[in-house]
Amino acid sequence: MPKNNLISGLFNRLSRGYQDVVGIEIGGGEIISVRMKQKKGAWQLDQLGHEPLHHDELPASSLEKLSADNYSFYQEALKSLVKREKLSGSNVAIALPVSAAIIKVVTLPKMGQAELEAAIETRTLWENVVQLTDKIFEYSIYWDIVSRNDEAETFDILFVAAKFDDIEFYRSLLISAGLNPVSVTVSSFALANLLSLNESKQHSNDIVESKDVSVILEFGPVENYLMFLMGGIPSVNGIFVSDADKMMMYRLEEVDDDACQRMVDRMSMQIKQAVSTFSLKHANVTISDINVVSSIPRLDHVMKCLQHAMPDLTVQLLNPLLDVTQKDKLSLPQQLRTNPSVMAPVLGVGAQRLSLFDISEAGNSGSQKSVNVLPNRSKCVSTQRNKFYAAVALWAAAFFAISHAGISEVTRAITFETIKPIVMEFKRLTADKVTLTSAVKDLKEKKQKLDKTLKASEQIRSNQLYLYNVLNDINRSLPSGIWFESLSYKENTIELSGKASGDPAILEFIRKLSASKHIERAVLNKASLIGDKAPGLKSFELDIELNPLLILSSSEQAGL
Repeated sequence: MPKNNLISGLFNRLSRGYQDVVGIEIGGGEIISVRMKQKKGAWQLDQLGHEPLHHDELPASSLEKLSADNYSFYQEALKSLVKREKLSGSNVAIALPVSAAIIKVVTLPKMGQAELEAAIETRTLWENVVQLTDKIFEYSIYWDIVSRNDEAETFDILFVAAKFDDIEFYRSLLISAGLNPVSVTVSSFALANLLSLNESKQHSNDIVESKDVSVILEFGPVENYLMFLMGGIPSVNGIFVSDADKMMMYRLEEVDDDACQRMVDRMSMQIKQAVSTFSLKHANVTISDINVVSSIPRLDHVMKCLQHAMPDLTVQLLNPLLDVTQKDKLSLPQQLRTNPSVMAPVLGVGAQRLSLFDISEAGNSGSQKSVNVLPNRSKCVSTQRNKFYAAVALWAAAFFAISHAGISEVTRAITFETIKPIVMEFKRLTADKVTLTSAVKDLKEKKQKLDKTLKASEQIRSNQLYLYNVLNDINRSLPSGIWFESLSYKENTIELSGKASGDPAILEFIRKLSASKHIERAVLNKASLIGDKAPGLKSFELDIELNPLLILSSSEQAGL
């Protein structure tokens, strides 16, 4: 093994504490948190938090999915969970609903690495091969090369995209509760990761066949899809469910058996068609069972209806607790014991680590089971890596200081009188060094500030018209309930801080900023309550990243 790989492997083992993440599931009228530990190659559920949402004035249907209308209810529930489970400051991972993401496997002709990187950097590749309903710059994109065909001179790329606005909606909720989001994946990939845990146990001494396929059906008032998982790559087929059938799922206790069977028959027709199409495309694959994930009431009755509608397939409830061990005395709420399938996505999210020293540097630095669409995800990794470096340096300094102190005491006991003059002179020189070092440091800091000011002023002078347009867009995007306190420009980014009447005002401001053609995206860095005197009033900090293409165009017009 190369020397660099040995070092990366050693650092990975030493930095385990900085790689741990807490899985969070938000939706379905509840919030679930899991903390998992990997012991001897197996994952163990160490901590489980569960916070159901109940509100007398709102129907259950309005709490099924996180939205602007129920944001405050989910926010208060999440804060309560974080406080009770002592999760404040934790690195967290979350999965977006499948309906909020675009997942495709795209076949492309063989091209050089430089050509591929250039096409991806400018995003022209995605504009040409992926048909999107909105502008490509509105999406955060993850990609990875999943297979190559040397004979046909082609390769397959996994393409996963989610809108910045949708990601920011969940990210701001996590930040407001004192959590640090480091990974945003998609529910289908969380389930894929969960199933891989079971495969690794079953095939611990065997080679896993690339043709192995798992089928997952998720249905309910929000998510309805059938997923085929083969070779770690999910293929998702949407299932149409009418609004009337979705509302029926909320009141299954009142629905008679015949009506329930008719509802299930309408779904099963689409399921059987999707299974038939997949089987024809993959001739060597046999599909015999379907794993079900759902949070609807009377699920056992719906399962019987599904089995009746599809007698050739075995319909079974996905129990994710079979794939992980549980810490002693860990109790599950009755709701989760009755229907453990609702825990499947969050356990799949929690059973991962934030790789700080990835031995494989290809693609997006990870396998397809580690899909992360969080913007600036490399910055999150870099921050955690720097924390680890700082801890190592602190321990090394402490060890050196203790060792040095011990040796010095022995030496002084023997020869103190002979070296006393030297020690006095050393102390004097050390004090002078500290004074001079402090003075030099102050001068360097002042020089750096002057350099940054000069650089920023040069950029401002050369891009006056462009920055005028940006500031004009910021002013037009300002909703009621937002007040500015400071605004600065640094490396094509405007750093803005201010006060807001609440989270909805901040989210509306971010949404309007993201719609500007001069702005690449707006990212919320911090939001916190100001105090008890003004309930709901918050301070916030935003990074407004400017459109690099328009900056370049403006610079060229200015003659730079």
